Amino acid sequence: ALGGAYGPLSILGEPVSIPQRIYSPEPGRVDVNSLEPYSKLILAAIYTRHHDGYVRQNHVSDLLPSSEAWVPPFVFLLASEYVVEIIEHMLSHLDEIPRDPYVRFASENPEFMRLVKSRIVSYWACCYRGPQFREYPGFIFLDAFGLWRRNEIPRHWVKDNAKQPRTAR
Repeated sequence: ALGGAYGPLSILGEPVSIPQRIYSPEPGRVDVNSLEPYSKLILAAIYTRHHDGYVRQNHVSDLLPSSEAWVPPFVFLLASEYVVEIIEHMLSHLDEIPRDPYVRFASENPEFMRLVKSRIVSYWACCYRGPQFREYPGFIFLDAFGLWRRNEIPRHWVKDNAKQPRTAR
């Protein structure tokens, strides 16, 4: 069962949609181990949209080293969610993630990336306001790909306002 979808998104010029949430039971390890590697990757992507955060975290590790063009939206969505432990897990594997597919996907889908960034800001403001925004894992993850522009980070969200450019009023 599906709980809505994000999209249409564009992956290499092709329109696609990503499920918001799925509510299917997770397949057993024996079933998953019998799959071919590409099928396992598809299954991992689908289960990163599962309603259970533990299931999402279990499957994201399989996606991170992939250079498939369709993987980034699944990972970006996790970076924009409220389960900070999943984002921290992704950050701990940052050196395994190929940058090009993520940057390409982001440039091809600016509206989706605005949604991802808005969600990151919202979850930080709602649930994690204690740490400065630049220390929030969702910000750090997108920033590792160079996806935050300086003007997208209001001065009052960071510790050192002197490092932020002053804007004319």
